[in-house]
Amino acid sequence: MFTPFTAVDYPASRFISQLRQTTLHDFPWLSLTEIRFDLQQFDSALFSFYAIPQPAHLSQAVNKRRAEYLASRYAARIALTSLGISDFLLDNDADRAPIWPAGIIGSLSHTAQRAVIVCAAVRPQRMAGVDVELLMKADSALELSEIIVSADELIYLKQCGIPLTSALTLAFSLKESLYKAVYPQLRQFMDFHSAEVIALNGETGQARLRLTRDFSREFPAGRQFIGYFQQQQDEIITLVVDDVHPAGD
Repeated sequence: MFTPFTAVDYPASRFISQLRQTTLHDFPWLSLTEIRFDLQQFDSALFSFYAIPQPAHLSQAVNKRRAEYLASRYAARIALTSLGISDFLLDNDADRAPIWPAGIIGSLSHTAQRAVIVCAAVRPQRMAGVDVELLMKADSALELSEIIVSADELIYLKQCGIPLTSALTLAFSLKESLYKAVYPQLRQFMDFHSAEVIALNGETGQARLRLTRDFSREFPAGRQFIGYFQQQQDEIITLVVDDVHPAGD
């Protein structure tokens, strides 16, 4: 899915263990920045060390939340610097969606040990969303299955050749990526049944999703999107990039 990663220089600390960047084979215009960090090594002094202002609303937050914020915002700064935008601090709007610089589309996601940013220059119809997840526990995946997928989707996932726990985690993550990709243009809430997974190929790491309801003229029921995914041990990353146009368009 990705071209070879390139390591990025950064001020050394025990908190950040790795910082690297890559692109997608099929979408070389899309930059992906990944940072790995150790929650146990977090200290509030690291905000100053990495020159990331700590928001007032996080001053009393638990270390986990502050560490994830620091890692994701530092990764965003590195990602935007690679696009020629220096010293930009990523903020959120009233809907908690990231506010990217003018002329840039982007998406971010994190776990308690990893933050990932994708961003690119704006172009008409260009969309990108990313999500990272830890593999669900088998019992949790089954308990959440009715929230994540429809009965028909569950039948498909059981037959797609991917272990069901992984397939359900992928379905969850792919729908998160889809929501992040379309939200800047759609600006409407989507639940997990607003789209369905109609193809999931473990060999190619590609998926296809389809909207199940009409949102707008640009986002009607039946519109399809392509997704990409990769699983490494207990971690999953998914991306939804651009849209799949009907044949002949």
